[in-house]
Amino acid sequence: MPIIQIDHQGCFVQPPYTFDGEAEKAAKLLGWPSGTWRVITPEEAAALQAPTPEELAARRIAEIRARLSEIDAQSIRPSRAINNGTATDDDRARLAGLESEAEALRAELQAIMPE
Repeated sequence: MPIIQIDHQGCFVQPPYTFDGEAEKAAKLLGWPSGTWRVITPEEAAALQAPTPEELAARRIAEIRARLSEIDAQSIRPSRAINNGTATDDDRARLAGLESEAEALRAELQAIMPE
């Protein structure tokens, strides 16, 4: 099972160096003071390493902002064609689809942004 060290800076999960009976020996080898470690289950280790809701929201915000930038870049050519009067139905449809996606992403972004 993994071993966890807890100190004033938080929790640190170490890979499974040993079996349960050797946990104390492993902690001493790692230089951990007595009483600052305990054996945890793989499920506990996974829970400690799982992203927090705030981290998940920050990731999604970054994904949305990146996609909005891509949409802006992809909108240039059809917008230019419309502006120059050379647009085709495909240009108009492409621009409408991109704008629809952007509106949905902006709404999602507004819903998850911290106030």
